[in-house]
Amino acid sequence: MGEIDLVAAFPARFAADARVAVEVMPPPRLWNATPFEVEVDGETVAIPDRLYPVEPTPATESGLTAPQRLILDCLYTRNNDGWVRQRRLATLLDSTEPFVAPFVLKLVGEYVLEIVRTIEDAAPGPYPDFAARNPAFVGLTMARVISYWNEYYRRSYRDYHEYPGYRVLRRLTGSAGTRSSV
Repeated sequence: MGEIDLVAAFPARFAADARVAVEVMPPPRLWNATPFEVEVDGETVAIPDRLYPVEPTPATESGLTAPQRLILDCLYTRNNDGWVRQRRLATLLDSTEPFVAPFVLKLVGEYVLEIVRTIEDAAPGPYPDFAARNPAFVGLTMARVISYWNEYYRRSYRDYHEYPGYRVLRRLTGSAGTRSSV
């Protein structure tokens, strides 16, 4: 059980805002939160795979600035509770801030179809720069999309090209980082 630096999940120019956002998160902040690394704005950031904190009270969050709130919402998309992930995601979908991309795309590669549909319905702008700089992440996310389709949704979507996770990932990333056979 180790703690990682949650500030490291964001580009350095947001470090002060990230520190403030992290401070409003009630303990325990995380357990087994092995980070994944991606490039955002020319920097390598380390985003936790899963976090286990409860949410702060609305009163605690009310003092945050818009960037701090965006950072907090990004972190809570890594929460162990799918309802929390979906609720926090909703606030990110209109953002054009580049650091939002890995948090949204990571959710596309998870098993909760309702979250994937939320992303698909919101039709956020594409992330071509992020996808081009992170082909391994996009490829792994696509592999997870196909794996979850195969395991849980194959009966509902006979062809994986019809599966919402596949459609939304292709739309958000284009073909960057995906195999030509996908």
